[in-house]
Amino acid sequence: MSEAGASAGPIAAPPRATGQPERAGRPWLLPLIVSALFWIAVLGVWHAYSLVVPPYQLPGPLAVFARMGDFFTDWALARQLFISIGHVAAAMVIAFAVGAFLAVLPYAFPAFRILVDNRLTPFLNAFS
Repeated sequence: MSEAGASAGPIAAPPRATGQPERAGRPWLLPLIVSALFWIAVLGVWHAYSLVVPPYQLPGPLAVFARMGDFFTDWALARQLFISIGHVAAAMVIAFAVGAFLAVLPYAFPAFRILVDNRLTPFLNAFS
């Protein structure tokens, strides 16, 4: 076998063309730090603004987190939370079913194409 056809092992990655040094070690660290700083800034702005407005308009983060903890200790609050989540889930299922029905209707029954495409679609698009 000739020298050109012999394999000398794995092929090394080409050098970076951007001129930036390669981040060795922990490439996940910078995004983690940026994300943490972002959320600290959001909480700081939330807290600062909650000191300016009345608590019934915007309670502070500590009050909100304390109240969120009550969902685990107060059965009435947890029950109300589950009822609200159930309402949202039911509304999503109903909206999906109605949307699927309106999408299939003109294809299944061509007579409804004028109704859906010319009348109903522009009306519904007015809300999006």
